[in-house]
Amino acid sequence: MRWPRRASGWNRQKEGRILPGEGYSRKREQGWRRVSPYFSANGKRLVPREGSPGGRDFIRGPVAQKGSGNTGAKGKEFAKRICVYGRRGKAMRFRVGIIGIGSIVEEVHLPVLAKRKDVILAAVCDVNEERLKEISRKYAVPKSYRDGLEMIAREKLDAVVICTPNSAHIPYAAAAAAKGIHIFLEKPIGVNPQEAEDMIRTAGQNRAIVMVGMVSRFRRDVQIAKEYIESGMPGDIYYVKAQLLRRRGTPKGWFTDRSFSGGGVLMDIGVHILDAAWWLLGCPRPQRISGHAVQALGNYETRFLSSWKSSGETVKSVHDVEDFAAGWIRFENGTVLALETSWALNGKQDEGLSMQIYGTKGGISLPPLTLYREERRILSEIHPQFEENHPYEEEFQHFFECIRKGKTPVADGVQGLRVLEMIRALYESAGQGRELSL
Repeated sequence: MRWPRRASGWNRQKEGRILPGEGYSRKREQGWRRVSPYFSANGKRLVPREGSPGGRDFIRGPVAQKGSGNTGAKGKEFAKRICVYGRRGKAMRFRVGIIGIGSIVEEVHLPVLAKRKDVILAAVCDVNEERLKEISRKYAVPKSYRDGLEMIAREKLDAVVICTPNSAHIPYAAAAAAKGIHIFLEKPIGVNPQEAEDMIRTAGQNRAIVMVGMVSRFRRDVQIAKEYIESGMPGDIYYVKAQLLRRRGTPKGWFTDRSFSGGGVLMDIGVHILDAAWWLLGCPRPQRISGHAVQALGNYETRFLSSWKSSGETVKSVHDVEDFAAGWIRFENGTVLALETSWALNGKQDEGLSMQIYGTKGGISLPPLTLYREERRILSEIHPQFEENHPYEEEFQHFFECIRKGKTPVADGVQGLRVLEMIRALYESAGQGRELSL
């Protein structure tokens, strides 16, 4: 496997532009956020609304004639205000289409999106006709489709939320990217890194934002841990252990069919712990990877109904993926990350993602969020108090804010691609039974 040279950027904040054609370097971001005037055929000034796909939506009329270009601080502020709120000061509303109405959409995404005042649920798509009718009626969605490509082609959408089986992520995202439609992709970004890279490049060329649903980054305890790490509290971090173990939690449907999922537990819930740990460490470049993946307990479909089982799903007999995976990643900065994840094992079940971070000056574990320190030879444990949040609500709030302001998402397409590349390397290592150098 060939990894990008360091110049292509693992530390995005220090190295700026990451993927050729992505279009979200700092300079380009700043250039996009500036509201430069365009002129129509009759010479009238046209100001593009900030966040409009491809810059195609313009503010017209007298407000666009009042010096809303780059002609001073007042002009910039006025332009920014009318671009965000519209001509009469009303907040922008985004026409959103959803492709794939599985359990995560039914239980989380639709309720979150439906209560947002800046979202219009314009269209939904699913292969299950009964589920499609039920959701369309429940949320008063005017258009429904059984073909996601048709929905993207026919509807005038500002953004699309893609929650299909993993193998279908990129085809739908690529079609949306070609039209300049902003994209929210459930994790993982896809199953094929090259296809994902091509999609990201197309999105950048058409000024479409790509965000991957790495929801663990929006957990309040993870965000606070990130702040402590960036403040230098733990010192130099040399080892991180992250795990998410289910005792009996194999999902139903396409998750256990490699042709749809691209992998088993590592692609399903392992991606969350890998991404959260990698993000906390500052997204360093991996140097060596060793993986282990086994189908230990197999398909015991009558014993457990997954917490994410959709009401419209049917049990499938295909079960050709791993139910336990472990990994060991050494990064260029010397930090080592150890991962463990399972759908099923004969051992203690975790309540959720857990992590231990060891540094030269202190340590951090979660949950519950705990800080370990030594001051004047006194060992202490600190339990920061904070108000819990709704990670999925914060995730979509961030997505639409990025569209509105032309910002790069905290979990953008390039970082989603890097996580997928690490997962594929773990699978490759497990298959070959040896450690890989990247």
